[in-house]
Amino acid sequence: METQRKKLTKGIVAAAVAQIGKRELTLSDEQSKGLSLRVRKTSAIWCLRARFGPKQTTWRVGDASVMEDPDTARENVAEAWKLIRRGIDPEEKLRELENDGLTERYHDRARDGWDWKEARDRYLVHVKENLAPATYKDYRIALHSGDLKPLEGKLVRQIGPEDAKRIRNAVHERGVPAQSRHVLSILQACMSWVAEQTGSGIDVSLIAGVKPLPRGKATKRRVHLPSEAELGLLPWRLEAAPISAQSRLAGLLMLLTVQRVETVISARRQDFRELESGLVWAIPAEHIKAKRCHVVPLPPATADVARQALALPAPGDWLFPQVRPRRKGGPCDGHISYHPVAEPLDPLDPHDFRHAFGTYGPTRLGIKPVDLAAIMHHVREQGPRMTVLVYGRPDELEIQIHPLRNPNDARWVTMRKWEDWILGLAISHCPAPGARMRTLDLRRSA
Repeated sequence: METQRKKLTKGIVAAAVAQIGKRELTLSDEQSKGLSLRVRKTSAIWCLRARFGPKQTTWRVGDASVMEDPDTARENVAEAWKLIRRGIDPEEKLRELENDGLTERYHDRARDGWDWKEARDRYLVHVKENLAPATYKDYRIALHSGDLKPLEGKLVRQIGPEDAKRIRNAVHERGVPAQSRHVLSILQACMSWVAEQTGSGIDVSLIAGVKPLPRGKATKRRVHLPSEAELGLLPWRLEAAPISAQSRLAGLLMLLTVQRVETVISARRQDFRELESGLVWAIPAEHIKAKRCHVVPLPPATADVARQALALPAPGDWLFPQVRPRRKGGPCDGHISYHPVAEPLDPLDPHDFRHAFGTYGPTRLGIKPVDLAAIMHHVREQGPRMTVLVYGRPDELEIQIHPLRNPNDARWVTMRKWEDWILGLAISHCPAPGARMRTLDLRRSA
């Protein structure tokens, strides 16, 4: 694959676009830092490559066959650099700029055909009119799922094999290979139907030849130990992410309490109790994976996050209630889903926080394994306490809360050490001098 570096012009871009399907090359722009034009078998894409946090990251800037003027790509990259220097991921901004440009400057429907949203909606009308109701429901859920979010804002003629493979692989890597095959099959059926429609912009589906991954057992989830830089940048990424206050606070609570996803997002308001020693989170058995109650002490900054969530207007008992129905026309009486929290956490997830706690706790913070297990809820205390539980049958939560009334209890000490370390990492990885967060008080760092 050929790589060249030069000042890109409209003529050079047009010549490069003409090479689609003939050769692969990368043209780096001398005038705009990090900007390049990548020509592959089915596309010519403007890309921005820059260091973001601990690693090099590449973002899509636009399709060169639509964004033909390199000055437009340079303007969009300049806006992206403003965000990168502030420690904010520019992906959403670049997508917004690309879609705005497509609508305002470039998108001629008669020339370019349908975009993904129009194609999807027209196909679902066809399915509803011609197939069984259960099939329509299944297809509607799949085509509106977050798995196909990368297609938003694209013209159908821009959707190629790489898009389908990326979606297929992402679903498979979540450990659901059957769902990966199912989503790919529905997407291919949709695009094949679109190719047969007059005015859609394509005559043949470019993703028809993408093969599903082999059948087999779900691959074991990768074990990832977050670096100190990743942990330090995470609160800032949550702060800058375009998500609701509930989702932002839930992400911070996952990081600071190292509890499982479902435990956090299903937390109830009445589970948080104020003691003289501080706020504790008393988790009942039905809201935890181990099906036995668990109590987590919340040191000052963590308690402040929980109190912010408690202060939000929330009908019902959930600490993190839905802000809109999961299904159109459905009720809005449940807790939030993990999906809006997951995007700013990517490539980390809450299980990685538990891995970090179990690894850095002993090596960096001097926390004993027994104290780690007490917070992660991996073991149950034995001896006299078990005798009382089996034969006396008092309220188990109250028994666990009682020692936490003492601020020197080992669980308080463990959680304070973890909180202070995370706050220290956030301070050391502050994206700009003097930057502050609305949701996490870094001044509480020891």
